[in-house]
Amino acid sequence: MNFEKSFKYDTQINPSANGGFIVQIGCCSLVFKDCTSMFESLLDIYLHPEQSEKEYNQREQCKGGTPELPLRRHGPSQSSSS
Repeated sequence: MNFEKSFKYDTQINPSANGGFIVQIGCCSLVFKDCTSMFESLLDIYLHPEQSEKEYNQREQCKGGTPELPLRRHGPSQSSSS
């Protein structure tokens, strides 16, 4: 799939052998364990492109390794109640 007109950068989605996905956005590669997490993150990137790119770049500079997935800004809370 290619979303040239929807995203600032060329985007390619490739399935992996273990049922996950590798998403290439520009020069960045993101790895997802399932389609739900992939779609949620892509939606967040689509809805908030500047903020998502800024957060990614900040995490990349601080860690020097593989950055975490973009933060979710929609949907139900993931916190658990005890």
